[in-house]
Amino acid sequence: MQLEWARRNLKNPKKRKDIKPDIEFKSSNGSYETVNNYGVVEGGYKAFNYVLYVHNCSTDGYLRHGASETDNYALMLGYVLPSEGYIKYMGAHSSCILIRYIFVSFPGSAF
Repeated sequence: MQLEWARRNLKNPKKRKDIKPDIEFKSSNGSYETVNNYGVVEGGYKAFNYVLYVHNCSTDGYLRHGASETDNYALMLGYVLPSEGYIKYMGAHSSCILIRYIFVSFPGSAF
């Protein structure tokens, strides 16, 4: 799911007649309190086009104290040339936060 933004309008960008963007949001959850959210905004006008992609995933993990959170952002800006070629700028940022806890066990505690 993280590279879905790269598949959009990648091989043959087309000129757009309508300025209205295509917007897609999805969210899912699973075991170990895993939550996946992502959104894509794709649009453009005439020869200019763009794709903005945002993804967030958080989980408590299956191991004790193994929670993690990942954020991904990507942007594509493009221009379709008159010769049907194209110029494209793509950038991405990913931040993976691995949350670790220091746990101290005391004799007689419930943990």
